[in-house]
Amino acid sequence: MPLDQRVDRIPLSDYRTQMLYQDFLTLAGIPAEASNYRPGNRSALEWVAGQNQAKTDTAGL
Repeated sequence: MPLDQRVDRIPLSDYRTQMLYQDFLTLAGIPAEASNYRPGNRSALEWVAGQNQAKTDTAGL
């Protein structure tokens, strides 16, 4: 079966110490202090998760 690299969204775990990329891939070991780093109005982890979501191009419809 071919590997599907498409990701609809990357959710963070409840304590923000893991990012669940796929059913078979979890990025773990994120320090809890990382969620306190806020270069803007939201944490950097929330920004990374939000930037890697699938989006629909409504302008081309």
